[in-house]
Amino acid sequence: MYTIYSAYINRMGKFLLGEPINNDEMEEYLGKKIASRPSRVRQRILNSNGIQQRYYAIDKQQHTIF
Repeated sequence: MYTIYSAYINRMGKFLLGEPINNDEMEEYLGKKIASRPSRVRQRILNSNGIQQRYYAIDKQQHTIF
């Protein structure tokens, strides 16, 4: 026998560190360039997921920011 519980979301909030990073800067933060060239599949992935910008809790040297 299963018990069913209900849950409701009443409010939401967000806290994002630093400034938003656009798609052109993404590999500078993640360190994914090979021989100083961007990934060949990068643009295909970005076009399919639709994400325009993101927030990372790291800087370009991969140090955590607070």
